[in-house]
Amino acid sequence: NLTTAGVVYGDGASNEAFGLTVDRRSGELQLQGWGSTYDFESTTDGLAGGFVIQSVVLDGNDFFHFKDGLLIDSGTNVFDTVVESLVLGGEIAGLGEAELSISAALIYDRALSDSERLDVENYLRETYIDDNIL
Repeated sequence: NLTTAGVVYGDGASNEAFGLTVDRRSGELQLQGWGSTYDFESTTDGLAGGFVIQSVVLDGNDFFHFKDGLLIDSGTNVFDTVVESLVLGGEIAGLGEAELSISAALIYDRALSDSERLDVENYLRETYIDDNIL
């Protein structure tokens, strides 16, 4: 049973979640708000190629979605996230789990600047990817 999964916090109701997932149908990386209207799918494959660093910066209502430091999607949405739970490797509404490895999940209470985001991504790459090539 395929499910959309990743790192998501909130609630499994329309626009009440926020997180980074791999879409169950397309295999593409997405920013999930929950519900097709509030899920922002990139055109970037999230299933091939081993470990990746997927990140998002939410600045006000504008979001910028990255894979390995490169912008893959951006847009605007008023997320109405209801913080009830944090789910790693599963679906926020309890609809299933997925086989994926999550080395780290960092969540900040503010938008990172570009230089801060790059510093964090470099730290993650050096810590979890560069020395652990499978």
